[in-house]
Amino acid sequence: MPRLHVLFPFVLASGCLTPAVRNERSLLEDRLEQPALPRPPRIIDPQATLELFAHTVDLNTLIDEALRQNPRLGEARSRTRAALEDVKSAGSMEDPVFKIEVEAVPLQRPLGFDRAADIMFGFSQSFPFPGKLRARSESALASAQAQHELFRASQSEIIQRMKKAYFAYFMYTRELEIHIRHVTLLEDFERVTESRFRNGTALQQDVLKAQIELVMLHNDVIALEQRIESAKAEINTLLNRRVDAPLGKPGEVVLTEGRVDLGAALEKAMETRPELRALEHRVAAARAAVSFAEKDAWLPDLMAGVDYWQVPRSDDAWGGFVSINLPWLSGKKAAEARKSRHELRAEELAADRGARQVFFEIRDAYLRVEASRTSYLLTQGELLPKARQNVEVTRSSYENDKTSFLDLIVAERSLRDVELRLYRALAEFESARADLEQASGSNVSEPR
Repeated sequence: MPRLHVLFPFVLASGCLTPAVRNERSLLEDRLEQPALPRPPRIIDPQATLELFAHTVDLNTLIDEALRQNPRLGEARSRTRAALEDVKSAGSMEDPVFKIEVEAVPLQRPLGFDRAADIMFGFSQSFPFPGKLRARSESALASAQAQHELFRASQSEIIQRMKKAYFAYFMYTRELEIHIRHVTLLEDFERVTESRFRNGTALQQDVLKAQIELVMLHNDVIALEQRIESAKAEINTLLNRRVDAPLGKPGEVVLTEGRVDLGAALEKAMETRPELRALEHRVAAARAAVSFAEKDAWLPDLMAGVDYWQVPRSDDAWGGFVSINLPWLSGKKAAEARKSRHELRAEELAADRGARQVFFEIRDAYLRVEASRTSYLLTQGELLPKARQNVEVTRSSYENDKTSFLDLIVAERSLRDVELRLYRALAEFESARADLEQASGSNVSEPR
């Protein structure tokens, strides 16, 4: 037997996966199966889902269903699983090679193998230099971890999009209700004006003004109905349903309690924002790729093989060989090492840019949260009561000939604008909170 014990260090150092890499890969596989939310999943058949959303819809129910049904999550999960397979592939040696070789077959009898000088059966295996497979598998593992963070980012984005779509749906629905209520109010004004016109105590132009206001309100109603249908279509798309599937009215939305700590939100983002963690893993993958490329550029791989010779007219024999590649002669591997270093630098700069972008998103969302909160509380506490009182006082004055019909119309417009502003501020507040939670990667509520 040939003395092949010198190959043992290569064989041992070139094993498939290190325990640390194997354990981390298993952890990632387990995380893929965990639910996105702590609530247990419900099994809902299509007919039950249809009935569930045909009545009043609840935001949490919509989010749960979107996280189960949205195809983007299935795509992201499959990409993560594909990346996990790359980890196993990167940590494995090349396939062994088996060969059959025939030598010196006479040309007159090309299939006369019994006249061949010998028939050779060979087996060979390449062994990367110790440390190469580890670096390559660590790079693949970091890439898989980055892909898993992108999967989590997809979950976070779907939650954010569902919240924003729901709050828009809520806002447009309430705006429609306000417009319809004011249509009734203006119709009442129109009847009063017509009665006064017949009695000779009002001008015809007052009647026309009321009619013009009604037409404008009807026009606003048409626009709001279109926006409601668009919001419903977006929600259904996130649920992976037909865009025209029936969807009940949104439930009531109340101002979320608790203030936001900007500093805490920034700290949370560095720890939990999936996109930032993905960028960190990409840097780690690039760093491991540099380690592998530098080893691959200067350290040769070894190939060993054993052949068995079947000699028809003589004794059988065996042979063996050991060979190494010479990577430093062509310069190809050195260029790949330089390329990997440039890619590492690019990933580091991308991580820095990503962090700054996240900080901007958090700051911007925080300012919108605070501005919309103040606007909502001011509108609810001061503007709305005064606007309602103004309509009642102006209507009484108009019926007693103490003010003009134009003043009554202006008072009605002011009340309508204030009511619309109230719901718009509420929807903007909750939407900005959704942006802030997505930007920080976690819930930002803090007790008062």
